[in-house]
This record gives sequence, C-alpha cells and structure tokens, in this order.
Amino acid sequence: MKLTLVVLFLMIVGAGCSEDPNLVGLGVLPPQDTLHVATATTFATGDTTFLSRVTGGSSTLLFGNYQTLEARSLLAFSQFSATIPSTAAIDSAVITFKINYRFRDSSGTVGIEAHRFSRAFATTGFNWDSASVSGSYSDTVSGALLQTITSSDTVIRLRIDTTTIRQWISSDIGRLILLPTGNFITGFTAYNATTLVIGPQLTIFYNDSLNKAFNTAAALCVANGTIPSAPGRVSLQAGVAYRGVLRFDSLSIPARVSVTQAILEVPVDTAASLTNSYTDDRIIAHLVRKSAFPFDSLALATTCTPAYEGLQKVYRADIKAIVQQWLLKEPNNGLVIRASGELSTFDRLLVYGASAPAGLRPKITVTYTALP
Repeated sequence: MKLTLVVLFLMIVGAGCSEDPNLVGLGVLPPQDTLHVATATTFATGDTTFLSRVTGGSSTLLFGNYQTLEARSLLAFSQFSATIPSTAAIDSAVITFKINYRFRDSSGTVGIEAHRFSRAFATTGFNWDSASVSGSYSDTVSGALLQTITSSDTVIRLRIDTTTIRQWISSDIGRLILLPTGNFITGFTAYNATTLVIGPQLTIFYNDSLNKAFNTAAALCVANGTIPSAPGRVSLQAGVAYRGVLRFDSLSIPARVSVTQAILEVPVDTAASLTNSYTDDRIIAHLVRKSAFPFDSLALATTCTPAYEGLQKVYRADIKAIVQQWLLKEPNNGLVIRASGELSTFDRLLVYGASAPAGLRPKITVTYTALP
C-alpha cells in the first residue's frame, strides 16, 4: 500500500514539472511568458554595383581580351646566378604555360606581347592601377606570340629574346608583364611552392647543350574593363572585379529573439549572365560594416549555392549568423555579394535587384523564436 502511494506521488510531481504546460498550466502562464516561433520575410529595398578591384594570388593566371574586358599577367623569375654563369652563351629561352581555363569559348586566338616590368610586385595589394603606373614597363617587346588554340591544346610556349635573359642573369631578377593582343580569355596554372604544382616555367638553353628551368618567384593577374548597364540587376563580374550591395532596410524583427534560420534567395538572370563549363556557379554574401564605398569592411562570408524555385534559378544560403548580428550589435548596412570565382574566372553573374519585378526581387525569410 505504501509503495503504491509513493509511485502515485512521483507521477503527479513529474507531470506538474513538464516544460510544456498542460491545460491547467496554460491558464496559469500569461501569453507573454511563453516561447513562440514566427516567420518574417523582407525584400531588397536598394542595390548598388561597384568596382572593387581584385588583389591577391590565385591558382589561375587570367590573360586575354573579351568585349570591353582585359586581363594581364605579371611574372617574376630569380636566382639565375646560382646555376648559370654570367659568362654563359645564351642560346634561347622559352616560357611554358599550362592552360587550365578558357572563357567563353573553348578555342580562339591567344596573342601575347611580353615587356620587361621594372617594378617589384607582390600578390597582396597590387592591382590594375598599380601595374598601369607610367613607366612601369619597357616599350620594347621581349617576346611575342599569336596562336590559335583549340579545346585539345594544353600548353603554349612563348620565346623570350636572349638580350632580356642576359640582363636578368646580370641582375639576378627578371620580371615581365604580358599584354594581350588576341581575342580570347585563357587561364594558366600558377606555381604553388607548397603543393609543387608547376606553373609558368622559364627554361634557358645555354652553352650549346645545357638548360635550366625556373619556376616563378611571383605571379599574379590584373584586369580592367567596363560592363554593360543592366537596369533592375546587379552585375557581379569576376576577374576585375565588380561586386554588389543589397540593402534590406525594411527588415523588422522584435527585440529579444533568437534567429533559427534566415534564408537569403537572390534570383539570377541566366540569359544575361556570361558563363561556361569552367564557371564557379556560386556567389558569396558578406556582412558589411560600412554603408558607403568602398564597402571594404566585410565579415561572415557565406556561400550561396544555386537552387530553383519552379523554373527560376536562385542563389540561396542560410545567413542567420549575419541577421543575428544585425539584431545584436552590427548596423544593417545590407549585404555585399560577389562572384565566388572572383580571383580565378571571368564569370559575369547578373542577379536581380531591388527594382526588379516583385517575384524576382532578392528576399530574406527569417524564422525566429521570440523570448519571454
């Protein structure tokens, strides 16, 4: 009998301590003291396309012309004196490039003019403007190539004149800028000292029967150009690069909430975008801490991947970390978006902006738990 009473008592106490109040408990707790889940959707209220300028190294060295766009590559070689005597008779020299990218077609005419570059450069902080300073490179052509390549071609070779090579051996450093003269964008594999991936390689032939190969000491590409105006759209041009800002000023969520999900959807104008089989079909969304150009204080990079809403392609990601920061401490200056292949492709991704038709405007759908 005593055992039965104890069991009944424990069952009553356990039921009374449930996290979810029963019908009796609901009458005791006021509505404002309970958790509840809600959803809010906000659409883009403004947008901007701006020129950011690419700086930095990449696994691909872009080179060539396409429409109003131009990409140049810079190469540096060093440590000649350790293996080639200053008195050596230079027979010839050639730079071999491995092709790892094409835009947009698989074949075209690659045209190169190589000029001696007089300034040191590094992969950080060096861009088109840096490479275009007056007097940065010689007017003399140190090597030239005009070659039609097809989809089966994997390498191209550029001969460098022996006078240039002798000067490099004398100074123990050699730099080139490659100016495009063809009608085709291609990409070359860049040297990686960590993985030992072979990039542009200079081979010097000397004293009739000897030769020595040199990997690049530094290599980068710089690009420039204008892109067509596209009303109602934001243009993300890799390689140069153009980026976009999407503003969501109408986002209205109560205080004291915990964001469980914030789905960003950015519809894509696939007909106006320029892509091919090499395209990196993603965009990156960033929290931006500055409300004005150059929008360069970025955080919380989030990759948006392609998805479909019916027949409409969108880039989609959960940006709950960004939205939660807007609610906690960061100003809502919107999002900076950019092409994922900004350093290694020439993709042009056109996405719809704030002035697009209602069904095509970027949106954020926020699911949150309101705290008591």
